[in-house]
Amino acid sequence: MENDMYDEFGNYIGPEIERVPEEAKSSGAGELMEDFNELQRGARDFPPEEAAPSDPRIETISNEIVLQEDKRYYPDLEEVYPGAEVLVMEEDIQPLSEPIIAPIKTKDFDIVDKVHRQVMAYDYLEGFFQNPDLIRNVAVLGQLHHGKSSLIDTFLSYTHGISFDNKNERRFTDSRKDERERELSIKAKPVSLVLQDSREKSYLVNIMDTPGHPNFFDEVVAALRVCDGALVVVDAVEGVMQGTERLIKQALTEGLSIVIVINKIDRLVVELRLPPNDAYHKIRHMLCLQTVSYTHLTLPTICSV
Repeated sequence: MENDMYDEFGNYIGPEIERVPEEAKSSGAGELMEDFNELQRGARDFPPEEAAPSDPRIETISNEIVLQEDKRYYPDLEEVYPGAEVLVMEEDIQPLSEPIIAPIKTKDFDIVDKVHRQVMAYDYLEGFFQNPDLIRNVAVLGQLHHGKSSLIDTFLSYTHGISFDNKNERRFTDSRKDERERELSIKAKPVSLVLQDSREKSYLVNIMDTPGHPNFFDEVVAALRVCDGALVVVDAVEGVMQGTERLIKQALTEGLSIVIVINKIDRLVVELRLPPNDAYHKIRHMLCLQTVSYTHLTLPTICSV
């Protein structure tokens, strides 16, 4: 039946449809407008304290054009941490020579021990300074941990009244904090002692304790420049090592007299458990067969003297 109301081209050919008068259309639109105005008046009369609070996180959508560099993907630090001071530093401002986290620097390196008792009077010591012929400057050389500082502690036990103890790890000449922490000498330290020769004649001996680590060889060179002779301390078990040869060469270059001091002989008996004859031949082999050639002087020539 519905097909009879339209022709083959789709045009309506049915009965005439009743049209809605224009007055009814205008009255319906007017009613809609009145309802919309009432809603607006009701929203305007809504009390403010009962209004829903606005959420700052909800942003209004706008159609304005925003450049790429002006876009905000994250909130600013002032908004996240209100009241806090925000410092922003570019990566190229800080130089490469300055560390990001600076280490803690301690300016107090030296440790001042209490003054020990002097066996000799100070007036007696001042008399030696007025006579330079009675002053001797000696440097103590040797490989690392061969007993140079312990040898000086032995000398101090006779002149300063210090009780020498092998179990004591603190040395008198190791007066720096880093030296006592690492248990090695870093700086050359002088000590003035009054010692006697075989004829019981007293001399003022300025002994220079030098470091044995090869990284501090410059301290040894500076000490040898002001000394008249050198004590070369050699471990009886380890013997003449490469560092010892280097120190002997430097002492011979400065034209100093050398005295060999064999230290830690008890290690031959306690650790190696050698009989007396074998210990003697080991010491003789260590001194006279391991040569240190420099110009016309060698270690066997020094040993024979």
